[in-house]
Amino acid sequence: MKRILLIFMVLCLVLSVAGCKKKNTNDNDTVSYSKISEEQAVKMLTDDSALMETLEKKDDITLQEITPDDVYNDTGCQIFKNPDEYESYLVFQGRMYHIGLGFGGYGIVDIQTCNFDDNDQMDIIFVYSWGSGILRSEIGYFDLTLLEETQFEYSVAHDGGYGEIALEKLSDDRFDVYSTKAIGENDAISYEKDQKIAEIVNEGTKPVIKEWHGDESTEWVG
Repeated sequence: MKRILLIFMVLCLVLSVAGCKKKNTNDNDTVSYSKISEEQAVKMLTDDSALMETLEKKDDITLQEITPDDVYNDTGCQIFKNPDEYESYLVFQGRMYHIGLGFGGYGIVDIQTCNFDDNDQMDIIFVYSWGSGILRSEIGYFDLTLLEETQFEYSVAHDGGYGEIALEKLSDDRFDVYSTKAIGENDAISYEKDQKIAEIVNEGTKPVIKEWHGDESTEWVG
């Protein structure tokens, strides 16, 4: 009888320890997210009625991934673009967000990493073009900690032979902005960096754009 009681007490002790270990493991568990395919991104988009409002076309939707390797490696996010309407979507930690604007333009054309708030999570900064009547390029960034997009109050019209604007990264919180010049004709057109027109600098944890006048004198834009 004493032997049976002893065995029972040992079993209870083993189960109690196992239960404690399981609880501790669960408390420390973190959810990991794998890279998704273009087909999986389409499903995320079509399952979200709010995101679907960003597209005119509601059927036969396709997405193409445009994430640079370094952006994915440094941030863990992916960016997809609709090739018909040029709207772009960011996927991060299992959720999808519409970023930039593509109506009448080409949507996101340049993506780089940034870190204006100086924390452990790198963010993204991007150039996108849009416009009805007047095609223009603008700049935005997406904070992957706050999960918020900010669009700078800065716009460059595509005229006089100039096309998209381009970013040149100087550091994680400082960028130069360049105009680009169209080279070639029709389907063979490409763009090359031309002149510095602005710079993005960090004020505390808030990035601002200053116009560049070629002599290091600047004017605050926003």
